[in-house]
Parts: sequence; C-alpha cells; structure tokens
Amino acid sequence: MPAGKESRDKFVYAFVDRDGVAAAVIDLLRSYPDDETWYLGLIFVAPTQRGIRLGTRVLDAICAHIRQQGGRALRLGVDHRNVRARALYERTGFHFIYECLRVHPNGFESIIDVLERTL
Repeated sequence: MPAGKESRDKFVYAFVDRDGVAAAVIDLLRSYPDDETWYLGLIFVAPTQRGIRLGTRVLDAICAHIRQQGGRALRLGVDHRNVRARALYERTGFHFIYECLRVHPNGFESIIDVLERTL
C-alpha cells in the first residue's frame, strides 16, 4: 500500500459467471494518487471469459461505482508491451498520462504506461 493509505481504502471485487465460477477480479485503491482519483491495481479476466467484452463491462461497472462514491477518475498502470490490455483500456476511454520505469525485485526492468479515464 502506498504511504498514507490504509486497508479500508482497498477493495477487491470478484465477478462470477452463472455457474458460480470466477470470471474476473478487480483490485482498487480509493483516493490515490489524489482524493478524487481511484487506482486500479489489478484486473484479471479468466481465459475462458475473454473475447466476450467482459473486461469492458466490468470496467464500465467499476467506473459507475466509483462515480457514485464521488470519484472523478480511474487511473492504472500497464506494461508498455501489453498490447491487448492497452487496446482494452483505450477502447474504454483511458488516455495516456505518463510512463515510468519499474524495477522488479529480481532486477528486471519494465516500462509502465500510466493511463487515466475521466468519469
């Protein structure tokens, strides 16, 4: 968790299909990096659920929820090489803010594109 954030600011949502099988998971942080912005730490769509616009529907639902909570924007970071995820985010209204270098514990480096969607 970033400095100044508490566990009450973190939300994890699980979406299940009609059979009760996990279809998607979302991890959110409220009021980060500022009071009106939420941060999407993770979106995972099960491989069996890909290609049916579930990611789009989940992002739209989460954005509506954030708006109801007074949020004005949703921000996220995506690996610069993750073309498929980047296409989803751009299709759903996210735009590029800046890029940053992430150094992983194993020393591997990656470029992260930070994107934001205004609500």
